[in-house]
Amino acid sequence: MGKLSSILLGTVSGAALALFLTSDKGKQVCSQAQDFLDDLREDPEYAKEQVCEKLTEVKEQATDFVLKTKEQVESGEITFDSVLNQAKTCARQATEASKETFNNLKEQWQEQSATPDIVEDEEEIIIDIIEE
Repeated sequence: MGKLSSILLGTVSGAALALFLTSDKGKQVCSQAQDFLDDLREDPEYAKEQVCEKLTEVKEQATDFVLKTKEQVESGEITFDSVLNQAKTCARQATEASKETFNNLKEQWQEQSATPDIVEDEEEIIIDIIEE
């Protein structure tokens, strides 16, 4: 495989990963990863078995994906322009998701800063100092 094909394959893979992680399914996978970490803390041996099974599945899926993508690159189905357009789309989606998250955090911060702290039973302490 030539350098251009390798770069193209890497770009396609990166764009696909970015698109996946910003999708609902990607968020679900992240949630499942957190659940797995919780299981790992509770029963490490069971977690080890699960990891071995999943790694075998992922290896098979990754191999199939790479072979399919390689065929698409070689046949011209995937071109530099198509990858660039997909990367731009992913970048726009990631930017929009980031803006939305930032605006939500900004709103939460503004709400918290606008809410005055309630002080109950406020008493004034006066200390008289008498000089002799």
